[in-house]
Amino acid sequence: MPMRRVLFIGFFLISAFNSDAQSLQSRLEKMMDTYAGNNDFNGSVLIAKKGTVLLSKGYGYSDYESKNPNNEHTIFQIGTITELFTTQLILSLDSKAAMGLEDKINKYFPDFPNGNDITVKNLLTHSSGLYDYSNDSVLLKPKRNFKPARAAIMEAVQNRPLCFYPGSKYGYCAADYYMAGLIIEKVGRWDYDDLLKERILKSCKMYRTGTDFPGLSDNNKATGYEHIFADTWQKAEIPDTGYSFTSYGLYSTTSDMYKFYQSLSTHKLLPQDWQDLAYTPAKDQHAAGWKLERINGKQVLTHESVTPGFSGYVLWQKQDDLFMVFLENNRTPTMPIPVFASGLLKCIYGTAEAKKPVAQPVAQTKTEVQAPVSPFKKYLGKFQFTEAFSLEFVLRGDELVGILADLKEVRMIPEGTDMFRPDGIAAVVEFVKENNGRINKAILHQGGEDVTGKRIR
Repeated sequence: MPMRRVLFIGFFLISAFNSDAQSLQSRLEKMMDTYAGNNDFNGSVLIAKKGTVLLSKGYGYSDYESKNPNNEHTIFQIGTITELFTTQLILSLDSKAAMGLEDKINKYFPDFPNGNDITVKNLLTHSSGLYDYSNDSVLLKPKRNFKPARAAIMEAVQNRPLCFYPGSKYGYCAADYYMAGLIIEKVGRWDYDDLLKERILKSCKMYRTGTDFPGLSDNNKATGYEHIFADTWQKAEIPDTGYSFTSYGLYSTTSDMYKFYQSLSTHKLLPQDWQDLAYTPAKDQHAAGWKLERINGKQVLTHESVTPGFSGYVLWQKQDDLFMVFLENNRTPTMPIPVFASGLLKCIYGTAEAKKPVAQPVAQTKTEVQAPVSPFKKYLGKFQFTEAFSLEFVLRGDELVGILADLKEVRMIPEGTDMFRPDGIAAVVEFVKENNGRINKAILHQGGEDVTGKRIR
């Protein structure tokens, strides 16, 4: 396997193109060109504000063997962004009084354990406490090419105890939206695929969106990869839709996702009072398929997805009618999408950070200095560098390792006293001692910029 270059912060790649001389469209395009040029993004992006598309472009290849380029019509598996569509169908049934969000799931599955404690709303907000079957290696891995009977998944979910009491906390679980899909079919009396086409896709004119990505035959279909590094790549094994179903099984394009957004923002699919139910947070600011966040001083709705071969991110700033969608055919991009999405927000809103010059990669030194005598234990902990980026340092045997928010790990190579270089990254992390010898601060040196992180744990 090639060494995977993981870039820690896109904070420094934010461009300071001359705002007086260049249009916003041009600045956004140049920023994305920079990210793509650094191999930090391989996919398609669309950014629109107040009905005007500011950027719609593909980067890298949809298939590395054929060298087909990504574009606005490239079809990606969208993973858990599927939840936004499943939510819409549930709300549609609710608006017609066919069911209710406060319904207990034992109304639809009478013998379901704890079914009298779990509501439909718990399913949509990932607060049910159900067992997450998507991590079940026994169920998913031995028969990768076998389309599992729904009974097998239901049995796996029902035979496990609750992870927490329903409604008490947030906890992602693929079974939540899988169950929601089964309820949709029971109440709607159609297959999910047919309901989706009739009630959403046709209405929104989303002709490149559907449910069976593994079985799709289309020249615009992207190949999913686990890793993309320079001219080396590793193909991903795409899960059968029998597993993903209404939880993470859909495919789409950036242009189709924009059509979906337009329908949501204009209340084409549902009246506003029902539509707004999707944006009402439950636990940990998670709503029905959406998460409420504050990024760069703006209240936004987001959804991030990582699934075998693909990753995606949707951001909606409702007050300013701003929409962003990023779809990648790379499960492990060197830079998490939310990081450079934050940088693009800065560019759009003209903050000071957006006017800094484009950072150039620091030349990587080949000389590794021996670790200091002091034990690595003093460096352990979590440090917050920006609102969107933190690093946790742990021990793996005798080595210090940095863990990103998505649980990716990178070995920290000693570069001198209290200084470490992330393996394969043109950057240095410097730990700062206080007078009493404690370390509560770290500085990330990268691309000519220095960003301070405070210990938060």
